[in-house]
Amino acid sequence: MERTLLLRTMARTATLRAALLVAAIGCGPGNAADTVSDTVSDSRSDMASPAEGANRYPLYIGTYTQGWACNEKQDCTSSGIYRSVFDASNGTLSPAEPVATTVNPSYVVVHPSGAFLYAVNEVGDYGGESSGSLTAYRVQVDGALTEINRVSSFGADPCYVSVDRSGRFAFVANYSGGSVASYRIAD
Repeated sequence: MERTLLLRTMARTATLRAALLVAAIGCGPGNAADTVSDTVSDSRSDMASPAEGANRYPLYIGTYTQGWACNEKQDCTSSGIYRSVFDASNGTLSPAEPVATTVNPSYVVVHPSGAFLYAVNEVGDYGGESSGSLTAYRVQVDGALTEINRVSSFGADPCYVSVDRSGRFAFVANYSGGSVASYRIAD
């Protein structure tokens, strides 16, 4: 039976010092195996489907869809998370295609198994509270994303998410909230 709730809250919030501790123990920024750039997540980990081939790697790109990052004279044209494929044999990158519609998925990361993707939704009001959210997706064989669930980030404007190397815990840093939240990932 498939679980519908992938993330369960372990600890609500902590101070900025705790965020630095998370980074220091290897669960935060600097885990180059999981991150290509600030908003692009490399999903090579055990999930490169046979259709992608040995030298082709899917990349997921988070974007801003509304708010301060958009040009004040026009609406944002992004719809959420996009997917592109990098061909290492010739150095080309395919055009980005939308794979999930969601608000301000400003940072994304792929689970070490390659089967899931997590995105922070960088907003200041989620569920009527001063909070953003964290969304979990299942990565389909064709690279499309299916939303599994969404939970509060327990602070406004989450700007970073990471998953520890074991794939058992997710960590979120909240920019305006000045806090972090940790989540145990369900089996």
